[in-house]
Amino acid sequence: MISRRTVIQAALAAPLVLRPGRAAAASPPVLRLGLLATGTASWEVDSLPDRSDPGALGVRLEVMPLASPQAGKIALLGGAVDAIVSDWLWAARSHAEEQPLHFLPYSSALGALVVRSEAPIASLADLAGKRIGVAGGALDKSWLVVNALAKQQGIALDSAATVVFAAPPLLSAQMADGALDAVLTFWPYVVRLQAQGFRVLTSVEQCAQTLSGQTVTPSWLGYVVRQDWSRPNAPALRQFYEALLTARRRLRDDDAAWLGLEQQMAAESPAVAIGLRQGWRAGIPAPWGAAQQQACSQQFALLRALGGEAVTGAVRALDPAMFAPLTLDGNSMAHWHG
Repeated sequence: MISRRTVIQAALAAPLVLRPGRAAAASPPVLRLGLLATGTASWEVDSLPDRSDPGALGVRLEVMPLASPQAGKIALLGGAVDAIVSDWLWAARSHAEEQPLHFLPYSSALGALVVRSEAPIASLADLAGKRIGVAGGALDKSWLVVNALAKQQGIALDSAATVVFAAPPLLSAQMADGALDAVLTFWPYVVRLQAQGFRVLTSVEQCAQTLSGQTVTPSWLGYVVRQDWSRPNAPALRQFYEALLTARRRLRDDDAAWLGLEQQMAAESPAVAIGLRQGWRAGIPAPWGAAQQQACSQQFALLRALGGEAVTGAVRALDPAMFAPLTLDGNSMAHWHG
């Protein structure tokens, strides 16, 4: 039987220790941040100003490469890392059931349903009898939302269509080969499919807003930090997140800021690079405050109604104490509370 320790060790590669450029009077705390090497959050972290300087960051940053999103969750709950990037749905369940966490917003971007440009598919109802590829599993939040909206519009995609669940790269390849009529996938893969001539039928964000009647877009992804690290190191966390916001604003405003990220983005063409840049910018959560947190709570209730305890566990409502005490204004400037 594989032990939890073995799983955590397998989840992490050797840490990339970002060493200080100059000595600090008081040694900042170490922050072990687990990141997917191919994840979009690495673009922001790699763009940190003075990222090797603990005095500028407020922390001695150790970036721990992760093998998969699930590996990151295991590592965080097991104490092998102090923070990862994940969604508030998972964070809310883990915060209530396993480990108190803090969520600091990173992105509102999810994904979209992509079809062939020439296909006579103009609505979800037109997917009846089609083959649909879905990134993730049957309880993935994007699939729950899209399938629920389709049912509201009179079609149950899970029974009226042939649904295939698989990893995004495999689904993209099957779409290109003609084995699928549509694919519901994450936004970076949507960008690549669009570059191949496919079109977006609808986004997950649009479906969620239509289904819930909301006009506010919540930040789905964020930096999820163990509270046993964030509470005793609150000033350091604030300084580190402020540095991330500085990098975020620069990536938002300056195309030249992306010139050093070519390897991380792995764009197949200039068109894909531009699409990835635009998609990342579109997901920047600004503003972020009470309205957006309330939207998260409403989406949590909706997903619980759609997927039950298989999605939200025994947690009946999202605990607002999970959200770090800050708001973001329209310029991605942080205002801290408490």
